Amino acid sequence: MDKVLEKLSPDFIFAILVFLVPGYILRATLGYFTHRRGETDNKTILEIVAFSAVNWLPLLVWWSFSHRVPKVHDLGEFWTLIAFILLVPMVLALILAIPLQKGWLPTVGGWLRLNSRHESPTAWDYAFQEVAKEPVWVMVRLKEDRGVISGLMANQSLAASDPAERDLYLEQVYIVDEVTNEWTLRDRSRGMLIKADEIALIEFLD
Repeated sequence: MDKVLEKLSPDFIFAILVFLVPGYILRATLGYFTHRRGETDNKTILEIVAFSAVNWLPLLVWWSFSHRVPKVHDLGEFWTLIAFILLVPMVLALILAIPLQKGWLPTVGGWLRLNSRHESPTAWDYAFQEVAKEPVWVMVRLKEDRGVISGLMANQSLAASDPAERDLYLEQVYIVDEVTNEWTLRDRSRGMLIKADEIALIEFLD
């Protein structure tokens, strides 16, 4: 217990607040808007520290050019530090999420004749990332020839991003006439959940 209390010294807590918390907040917020590949613990920690460094860079540059020496006991400096620990990382994450979601980086790479890795970790993530931009009709073929489920994917639908459980929720389910190909909304349907191990393939329609 004493060793634990020693580690929780003010210097230790300050180091966590400075080097880990901002990077963790930035990374977690960015992960909410973008798909990320599975990463090792070591890489995750390095990424958190790197994000923290990026977070503090504007403040360090400002202090350097203004020849200021930060004073924690100063009320203004104190709230500035709090803002850079808790709020600025979220703002930076939102700024970084824009080019990542819009696909601007591959476009810039193309102008520079650079081959870039796709920002979506899997084809599943890419397909449903495109679906999120506008509603789309889908036909889900089940395994073992158990039929086809047709429906609408829009903002109330969900395609799981967890690689271990690729289940699918369609907010509207339709009955398709095999002769006329007419789609009729299923009576009293409030959507359908399709488990990952039941899906053979998914077709996206205009």
